[in-house]
This record gives sequence, structure tokens and C-alpha cells, in this order.
Amino acid sequence: MSTREIAYNIFQQLGERELQGFIALFSRAYPPQCDDMAERRSAFERIEKLRRHMPDLDEKRELAEYREEKYKCPLLKDESSFLMCADSSQ
Repeated sequence: MSTREIAYNIFQQLGERELQGFIALFSRAYPPQCDDMAERRSAFERIEKLRRHMPDLDEKRELAEYREEKYKCPLLKDESSFLMCADSSQ
């Protein structure tokens, strides 16, 4: 009996649910390969269209503005000043 015949007999014994599970597992282990360069280029162009410019963020300034808004403290230069402001507001 050839390997294909053995595999065919095993598939014949599987129920519908078991067969779906096997297909799901098999497709993860051996994903379909895309060798078509035109398709790859098209996919890349679609991704490029989704890209947006992100401005450079000053994280410390953003955090200070958030603290000012949340705790009603003036913009502070460092963490220790913030802690003093937070303690005095209670």
C-alpha cells in the first residue's frame, strides 16, 4: 500500500470536525506560499497607502501636559517638583 493510499484511508476515517481541525493545523504548519511578485508588490502598495506620518513626540512634554491637565499643576521641570505639587494638592 502506498503512502497516498494510507493517507487516503486515514482521511476516510476522520469525521468532518476532525478533518477541519487537521486542515487548520496543516495550513498553519505549511502556509500557502506567494511567489507572485506582482501580487506582493500590490500588497506592499496597499500597506504603503495605509501609512501615515507621525510627528516626533516629546515624551517628557506630553507627560507634563497630561499631569498638568489631570492634577491641575503647572508644567513642571522634573519628577520631584511634580511629587511636591501632588502632595500639596491633597
